[in-house]
Amino acid sequence: MNRNTGIFFVLTLISVVLFITDILTGSVSIPITDSLSVLFSNSSNQNEIVYQIIVNNRIPQALTALFSGLALGVSGLLLQALFQNPLAGPSVLGISSGASLGVSLTTMFLTTGFNIAVSNTINITASIIGSTAVLLIILVFSKITRRTSSLLIIGLMMGYIASAFINLISFYATKESLQSFIFWGMGTYSNTTWNDLI
Repeated sequence: MNRNTGIFFVLTLISVVLFITDILTGSVSIPITDSLSVLFSNSSNQNEIVYQIIVNNRIPQALTALFSGLALGVSGLLLQALFQNPLAGPSVLGISSGASLGVSLTTMFLTTGFNIAVSNTINITASIIGSTAVLLIILVFSKITRRTSSLLIIGLMMGYIASAFINLISFYATKESLQSFIFWGMGTYSNTTWNDLI
């Protein structure tokens, strides 16, 4: 077993342990025996409340967190390979700020009055559009200049520009929409359902 295989094995083992721990713990205290009984049984007759909490709340939340972490790792690797720079990342290149700008526009002006599912869909779409727009701008500049240091500076500038617009939008936003945007920025997997996971 070489060093990389060993590291991969250890990280996978840690991920599995954390995944199981995430399912077995939470704001509602459930005995481990009850949790394991629900996990390894196809019947929901043991305890309906425990079954709902674990199967319809904790498992989709844990899976969403796992897939989000995997996606972030892969996206970081792809950006570093694309720009051939180990410092390249969503935050450094301003891509995260572009996503935040898109969500700030929808959260503070468009999602009022929609239900949670529609608001989440709109915010996800806005974040994809915002981050993709910044990435396309960076790619255009990458054709003009081949210097990776220049691209990193341009990415930082894009991030600062997006942050400036976010601050401007926040100034004119209502208290409720601003609070909603701040909560979105903190990030949470609470209330994540199977539909949200998809």
